[in-house]
Amino acid sequence: MAEKEKPRGTGQEDLTLSRTASAEAEKPVTIQVRLAQLGEEVMDIIGPKGMTVSQALEKAGKKLSSGLELRVNNSTCNLDRVLEDGEIIMLVPRIVGGQVEEMTIAIQNSEGKVVDAMFFALKI
Repeated sequence: MAEKEKPRGTGQEDLTLSRTASAEAEKPVTIQVRLAQLGEEVMDIIGPKGMTVSQALEKAGKKLSSGLELRVNNSTCNLDRVLEDGEIIMLVPRIVGGQVEEMTIAIQNSEGKVVDAMFFALKI
């Protein structure tokens, strides 16, 4: 029994797919992250896939000073952390030392009875 011959196209389909695939392979892969620092405008930073926090800060012209804490997506991290597209780098003031102040706030009704109370422990 003879095999059926497959219908042949113009060959353009294969050529188009090949061109598209090679154009995608040649395209540089970039990511975009945001840098936020208290008192400054939020910056968008575009860099190569695999960019580290250190490289992003360098692109933004920022240095991590001893008074700042480094966070990505609100979690502390190191300068060598690799970033993903859409992440947010934050430089926030570091809070160190101090003492714990305890405070209780009582809420009274019009008769002077305590109806609710809240306890706070603040590190200052």
